Amino acid sequence: DWSFTDRIPTIQVQTHVGPLPWSVTTWVMSAQGDLFIGANDCDRVWTHHVMADPEIRLRIDGVLYDLQAHVEKDPAVSARVAPVVLAKYMGIGVDGASWVPGEQNGCVFRVEPRT
Repeated sequence: DWSFTDRIPTIQVQTHVGPLPWSVTTWVMSAQGDLFIGANDCDRVWTHHVMADPEIRLRIDGVLYDLQAHVEKDPAVSARVAPVVLAKYMGIGVDGASWVPGEQNGCVFRVEPRT
């Protein structure tokens, strides 16, 4: 259960492409027990790294987690995450919010244990 991240505004994400790690700070969201990380622009270096190699390391509140992340494309899942993003990062409480297809530059990654 990742709901403890609801009180944490940003986390560190470490990716790998080649021999060196790449770390950034980004958003973290939990929705119905699942963990998501996001970027307001999906054309970032780190998002491309994650798409090339889904194995990531997260630092959340000082604790390291070795996980994997995949771009979330399921509209039903996006519909669960959109209200969380609006409430947590913009202070807007809107039930039933969703992303407008084709009108967003950002992306959301579902984070799961490594297989």
